[in-house]
Amino acid sequence: MRSRRKEPARFRGSLRYTLVFSLICLFCGLVALQWELKHRRRFKSRVKLKGKPVEELQAVLGDFARLKNGQEPYIERFQENHREFASLNPLWIINSSEYWVKRCRRELRRQGVDPVAVEGDVDESRIRELLADIKESLRSRGLLYTVDSLLGGFFGVFLEVRCLEFFLSWGRASRKKPMGALLKKLFAWFCRYFSGVVVPGGCSLERPVIMPYGDILDLVKRARVVTCRPCSCKSLFQPSDPEMPRDTCMGFQFIEDLEDLCSPNYRQEFELPPAVAAKLKECEEYGMIHQIMTVSRPSGRKGYVLCNCAPGSCVPLDLYLQYGIPMVRGTGAVVRVEEPDKCTSCRRCQERCIFGAADFTPAGLPLLHEEKCLGCGLCVTTCPAGLRKVDKFAVPGTIYQNIQSS
Repeated sequence: MRSRRKEPARFRGSLRYTLVFSLICLFCGLVALQWELKHRRRFKSRVKLKGKPVEELQAVLGDFARLKNGQEPYIERFQENHREFASLNPLWIINSSEYWVKRCRRELRRQGVDPVAVEGDVDESRIRELLADIKESLRSRGLLYTVDSLLGGFFGVFLEVRCLEFFLSWGRASRKKPMGALLKKLFAWFCRYFSGVVVPGGCSLERPVIMPYGDILDLVKRARVVTCRPCSCKSLFQPSDPEMPRDTCMGFQFIEDLEDLCSPNYRQEFELPPAVAAKLKECEEYGMIHQIMTVSRPSGRKGYVLCNCAPGSCVPLDLYLQYGIPMVRGTGAVVRVEEPDKCTSCRRCQERCIFGAADFTPAGLPLLHEEKCLGCGLCVTTCPAGLRKVDKFAVPGTIYQNIQSS
């Protein structure tokens, strides 16, 4: 009889976490269903496809394909070019495209025309691969691990984006009496199961303290990121700054744990596309933090998304900054200031620190509010005197331990 190999403790499931997260998925599923049905009704009442000229239908599909693959990552321009979509929720347009794109194609076929392909369409071969992965997981890891993996994937793919507006409403309600304090505690509890963790960017690490790669590029390479997608949060907020990068979401291939990406030999053969490296540099120069969003509990094989975020363009980040909801956390590292007397008083660190941690004394010397610092490294990468270093643990432990911590 074949025996299952013993798994590391970090991969062992917890029936309690699985049951609780199942209830979370059920609740969020009802929220997502209500959201989806509402916007489908709006689409049916405002977009009339029957009899629409072939050229217009092809233009809609072609422009949407360019939106999805990042060639034109501004949902506003898509809505401007196609006025019947202007009154629809941009978050729904991007994330429920399988629904409305299928109807556009159906109308094209009815008129005897082959439809334009849209990147991100359901691939039958990919479905077969997923089914094979589930079968192998059941055989080698057991039922609990497989259920954990499926729950995490279901939440990340189908529920998260459809609940973003609900999360914002939840955050606003946490400030209102008499239930605000209770709702905030409940939201903080939910964030134990789903949240983002800020990782230092660029070459802001003086030595490998959090991850044994001194550069975010290595993480992205080992995660086999092949493309950048339009950010759902930015599509929802539609920030007014035209310089802000919009195609900033980078999906990781499914992995079991962030610690896997720490091995120098992990997926060593993968070549990072130049466009992805250039986008990371663009995001960091703009002043965005690198944040990995994932299901923290339960365990299992998960999808991770590297979001590049700025205030006013990210739901989790705004929930943290405006309402104190811990949907964003640090990895455990903070910045330290060395030789403050050498400061040039450019104050770039203060300008770039979105958490209000970088500051100055009345005498003009740099200081750090350590309790506010999440270790993003934005103040480090642009310090001309090199005074600031990401070098210290606020919470000791590995990435896995810190992302799981409450």
